[in-house]
Amino acid sequence: MTRKISITLLIIAILSILIISIIVKSYEPTVVEDITIDSPQRYLPKGVMARIGKGSVNQLVYSPDGTILAVATGIGLWLYDTNSTDELALLMPHTSRITCLSFSPDGETIVTGSEDAIVRLWDVKTQTLKQIFRGHNHRVFNVVFNSDGKILASSSIGEIIIWDIQTSTQKKTIDRNTTQYSLISYVGNTLILVDVRNKNVEIIDINKEEQVNTIDDLNGYNRVFFCPKGRLLAIVDYRKTIRLMGVNNQKDLIIETDNHHITDVAFSPDGKTLAGSSLDRIIFIWDIDSGKEKDRINLHTGSNARLTYSPDGSTIVSWGNDGIIRFWDLTTKELANTITGHMGWWDFSVSPDGHTVIGHETMDNYTIQLWDTNTGRHTKTLIGHKKSISSIAISPDGTSIASSSYDKTIRLWHPNTGEVRKIMRGYRIPVYKMLFNPDGHILATVDTDHNIRLWDTASGKYLITLNGLTETVKTMVFSSDRKILTSVESDNISDVWEFHVWDINTGELKQKISVSPTNGHRASINSKVLFSPDGQTLAITLSDTSSDYSKWSYIIVMWDVQTGKIKDTLSGHTNDITSIAFNPNGNRLASGGDDKTIRLWDLATGEQKLQISEPLWYQILSAGNDFVTQLSFSPEGQILASGISEGVIYLWDIDTGEQIKILKGHTGSIRKITFNKETKTLMSYSSDGTVMIWDISSILKNVNDNQ
Repeated sequence: MTRKISITLLIIAILSILIISIIVKSYEPTVVEDITIDSPQRYLPKGVMARIGKGSVNQLVYSPDGTILAVATGIGLWLYDTNSTDELALLMPHTSRITCLSFSPDGETIVTGSEDAIVRLWDVKTQTLKQIFRGHNHRVFNVVFNSDGKILASSSIGEIIIWDIQTSTQKKTIDRNTTQYSLISYVGNTLILVDVRNKNVEIIDINKEEQVNTIDDLNGYNRVFFCPKGRLLAIVDYRKTIRLMGVNNQKDLIIETDNHHITDVAFSPDGKTLAGSSLDRIIFIWDIDSGKEKDRINLHTGSNARLTYSPDGSTIVSWGNDGIIRFWDLTTKELANTITGHMGWWDFSVSPDGHTVIGHETMDNYTIQLWDTNTGRHTKTLIGHKKSISSIAISPDGTSIASSSYDKTIRLWHPNTGEVRKIMRGYRIPVYKMLFNPDGHILATVDTDHNIRLWDTASGKYLITLNGLTETVKTMVFSSDRKILTSVESDNISDVWEFHVWDINTGELKQKISVSPTNGHRASINSKVLFSPDGQTLAITLSDTSSDYSKWSYIIVMWDVQTGKIKDTLSGHTNDITSIAFNPNGNRLASGGDDKTIRLWDLATGEQKLQISEPLWYQILSAGNDFVTQLSFSPEGQILASGISEGVIYLWDIDTGEQIKILKGHTGSIRKITFNKETKTLMSYSSDGTVMIWDISSILKNVNDNQ
């Protein structure tokens, strides 16, 4: 009997545990897998499925004790542990690009200024927003604390505001003709303004509102830098010299840079040395008393580096166009650590199936990076090139990625495995443009000697060279039957463009056409060139001015590729045309420009009128406060996406001309937007150093549900 009771109680206990576990599990919060504190997926803008990149680095500063590195980026403020380089936090929200930042003297507060004219104070320990100061009307250029951290000064266009942190009030507003080149710094509790003009620097004591010093006859300058104590200036000018000047005239020393172009300098914390980075990737260290070089560090990679010292003076941190933050040990002159994930100057594409983003750093990178568009996770690094990559191309079926490099090789990669399928050699000079034919069996490459070579992608063998070009190839296209290649060239100076039409089987030049637009219009280096989807029409944007510069004209010329004759001239823009896009059928063209308009053209008639009852029409759409940088049609051609220079993307209904949705999330100019038919997404890449994948199907569904 006792045994039966025990078994019964055991069964009841087990069932109770199972029931409780089920109940508890049902109430467990949903956890997004692998979204850690260092993930760019935190604070995703509304409508964004995934974000790639931590944002481009705008500025960074050490905490006073040297344990934290604060990095201002295009998406927010990152905090890093300087010993481990682990991410500590991403401080949000920042609705626009952070332009300046500073730690309080006790290291407990970070102040940021941004393009939205707002000054924000953050608690370092709790990683929360403490205070918001509003008062500026324009972008904030500088933020500095006084010596006890109770007073804050911020500068913008035409003004300096003094804030009382304890009371969260404006103590004083000083109207000055300040610009983005003006600097402010506290020397103790005295606020010094360095007002940089064309050929002189004026130093002003803001407390007394009187001039302290004037430095004249600079013959041009690049930048002006403060010593940490605020008593010394470094002026870097175009003559490749650095001039050290005392705020009160107590020092005047010229540092010769041995003909190196210096892009940035930083004073050591003790004020005894000056570090400078050069375009040829060297960090120089000079003695301030003598002006003589003490040491140098070869950067090897990372162009246009900017610099800062650690508070103890043992480390220099550099960052530049490649987005990598590097820590240099000044004792060993070796690289001690790096922080990665921040984008510099990159180029991005999306695989045809829409599931992978392919990117490479355009200034100095030997690798190709792949990301999953659904999660934003980095999936692969394609490693193999010995020198910087110059261009990439993706096959139409997405099974091959081609990359060319300054190591004079072309590599074909399998994106799923990351393996190199083929290596093509034979170039003595770099390749700057590549294109797969429609079935992906042939790869066309263009080198800096203007030769087009064709390669068999299955075997990796060289097929033929298309000779006769003398100018830069702007674009090229294969015919749909894979028999013809057409290239377009221009020298960016004259008004003459050349078309070359090749038989790719024989290499025969079937046609060479030199064309010149009517009315003397000329192409510029910024002219946009685009083939229609069928490759039969070429659109080129042109501009010209009268001899006295009193009248400008801006047109789009449509050429027939087969005959080389002008089919139509589209005129209407009142400023530079910055972007053009064909719809998928090729019967409409969208154009956007500096005149803040988007124009839709009926290519059958060239008409510029809206006829709602007919499928072919024209309308001007308001594009916001900044100029249009990118345009892209949806796969079905009913929606037009436009990106502008202030980082906003608009979706337009091309049948009605109505605005469907505004996509906000980027803080920098839109560089690329691309729809994907398979995943119903939109990829956008911005100068803020991020790629965003927008869930267009959900965005449109929400729009329809709310109507």
